[in-house]
Amino acid sequence: MNHQPFTLEPLSRKIENFIKRRDQATGERINTAFEYITHSPFHHENPTTIRRLRGRTKELYRYRIGNIRFITERI
Repeated sequence: MNHQPFTLEPLSRKIENFIKRRDQATGERINTAFEYITHSPFHHENPTTIRRLRGRTKELYRYRIGNIRFITERI
């Protein structure tokens, strides 16, 4: 069974342009990360990749790809 229990909201134009300006390998890593997030947004085999941000009222998570960070929210 291949389903995606989570979805991503559309990215802003600013974020899309940021991703387009990256080299091809980084763009592929970002796309792979987005796919991973739709399947398992809160846990990763490498514990430094996804971390819950502390001190926030919302449940925010940081997904790290090299020196790039994406923030996701648990709704």
